[in-house]
Amino acid sequence: MDNNIELQKIQLLKDWFQAWFNIAGSIIAGGFIGLGVMCTTLYYGNPLLLLIIFLFLLVVFGLFGRWYMNKQYDKFLTFVDNLYMKIEKGETLPSIM
Repeated sequence: MDNNIELQKIQLLKDWFQAWFNIAGSIIAGGFIGLGVMCTTLYYGNPLLLLIIFLFLLVVFGLFGRWYMNKQYDKFLTFVDNLYMKIEKGETLPSIM
C-alpha cells in the first residue's frame, strides 16, 4: 500500500472542507452586512435604535452561526483523525470518485 496516495486523499478532503467552511462563513457575513445596509437605508425613523437592534441580532445570530460551524468543523476533524488512524493500521481508504 502506498501511504502517499492515501495521505493525498485526506489532504484533498481537508482542502475541500476548508474551502466550504470559508465560503459558508463569507456568505453568512455578507448576508449580515447586506441586511444591515438594507435596513439602515430603508428606515427613516430613529437610526440609533435600529443600529442597536441590528447589532444585537448580529451578535446573537453571529455567535450561534459561529458555534454551529465550529461544531461541524470539529466533527470533520474527528473524521479526519479516524482516517489517519486507518492509514497507520495499514488499511486503504475508499476511492474518492
